[in-house]
Amino acid sequence: MSNIWGAIQDGAGYFTITDYGLLRMDWGPAYVEPCVTATVTAVLEDGRKLTAAVRTYSEVNIYIDKLFADFERQYIAPSMTTKEKAEKAAWYISTTSDYELYNYNWIDIFLKGRGDCYASRYALQYLCNYMGIKAVACRNLDDHGKTLFYADGRFYVIVTGFNEPKPRPYGIYEISGGALEDLAEKNKFDLDYFRR
Repeated sequence: MSNIWGAIQDGAGYFTITDYGLLRMDWGPAYVEPCVTATVTAVLEDGRKLTAAVRTYSEVNIYIDKLFADFERQYIAPSMTTKEKAEKAAWYISTTSDYELYNYNWIDIFLKGRGDCYASRYALQYLCNYMGIKAVACRNLDDHGKTLFYADGRFYVIVTGFNEPKPRPYGIYEISGGALEDLAEKNKFDLDYFRR
């Protein structure tokens, strides 16, 4: 039985069907969406239709979750404040990765040990989010290495990604009032997200 044609519904952007009927994943799911499902229908030469549900996971996402769990187990104590946990995450990124210009892939911070300021701010966001800390990387390209987070009723900015080899410096400061509003407006942040 050879495949005449195939169709993919749902998750179609992740998969293609080859001319000989093989379902191929073109790229894995993003970290924020660890599983992708699709419904695939193949029409055989004799006209019969076969339909299957396909679910795929990313091995990279599974590895990142394991790395985050190992970090939390090794470096985070129950007695630490939210601010201390976020600062420890920034320290970890600064000691395990080198700066690499134009490498904005945050996963490379953990897989390859390098990335630019854009990569380091998103790496910090996802590591903080894994620990239950509300943190959002600044999207504005002029906010080099800045990640906004909320801890113990206050807003803080952690700056990572300085153009140096590891251990790279990082900084943390409290932000409020007009400076916080300006940062939120420039990066299209909804500050109510942090307080929920």
